[in-house]
Amino acid sequence: MRLRSVSVILGAFLLIPSACDSKDDKPAEDTKTAEAKEAKPEPEVKAADDGGGADTKRVEIAKADPPKVTVDDAGGDPKEQLRFSPKAGSEEKVEMTMGMTMGMTMGGQKMPAVTTPPMIVDARAQVDNVAEDKMLVTYIVDGMRVGDAKGANPTMVKTLATMLEGMKSFEAHLELDRRGALLGGHVDVPQALPAPMQQMTEQLQQSFAQIQVPLPEEAVGPGAKWTAVGTVEQGGMKIEQTAHYEMVEKTDAGMKLKVAIEQKLLDNDFKPPGMPGVKAKINLFQSAGTGNLELSTDYLSPTDMATNIKLKMGMDIEAMGQKQKQDMEMDMTLQMQRK
Repeated sequence: MRLRSVSVILGAFLLIPSACDSKDDKPAEDTKTAEAKEAKPEPEVKAADDGGGADTKRVEIAKADPPKVTVDDAGGDPKEQLRFSPKAGSEEKVEMTMGMTMGMTMGGQKMPAVTTPPMIVDARAQVDNVAEDKMLVTYIVDGMRVGDAKGANPTMVKTLATMLEGMKSFEAHLELDRRGALLGGHVDVPQALPAPMQQMTEQLQQSFAQIQVPLPEEAVGPGAKWTAVGTVEQGGMKIEQTAHYEMVEKTDAGMKLKVAIEQKLLDNDFKPPGMPGVKAKINLFQSAGTGNLELSTDYLSPTDMATNIKLKMGMDIEAMGQKQKQDMEMDMTLQMQRK
């Protein structure tokens, strides 16, 4: 499992300013700032032969080396070689709930922390084919909605609910190996969506591949521990991620795992996606998370999963010749259940 949820929720945060603004409290913008916000790169359109079209932007998922998995403790007996073995033609329905609290300091001015209403994703995983060494899977997002928004800003809730209405019927076609590693694939993103929503859709679809637990090559048993090290791309940042897994319980129905994750930034230079002309240098990056999940290798999706991620980031931003320091703290939660 990789923390792709970081980039998904970062994408969701792009919606917060518009959800909170009103005519009475929105500060005036100078002409250059307004023009910069309007400037958007033209997305490349690729007509797809299988599920895309002229109104869809096809985004290829970059192939990357699978995470390196090392067994730290093989555990007790009985031991077995773990491999995902879903049935071809089967379908798994999942529900993901994402939440976030974020605080920012810009130009020395601390802004009040913002807690977003929980966002719920209803999705399906269709297992198209299972071969000896790989699986072909289609993930479909049936819709997104706002969860229990008690205490949240009513304007934000209403705006987010309206925006999320269009987040439906999107597909990601993925190729995975039997140990859960992503081998390749593509995402079809509707161009009719606003730019932040396109970005969020792309990241959301790619995140489905990242929730897979990387399984070890060797046979393991109850109490086994293994470490997976790999790189991920999150919101324009290249990150090395180390995940420590422990099988705390093994039953006939599957296994219970706990995971601890640390992330390390590999490149301090950062170009925020969807913001041409803006560049930044990250001078502080601290990201770690913990989680618990129940897993059965008869299915692709975890039976149940809950993670918490904490991120601290500080950066120097430059846009149109002006520089500004920005610090950010995020506390993010992700829950997932197979229905």
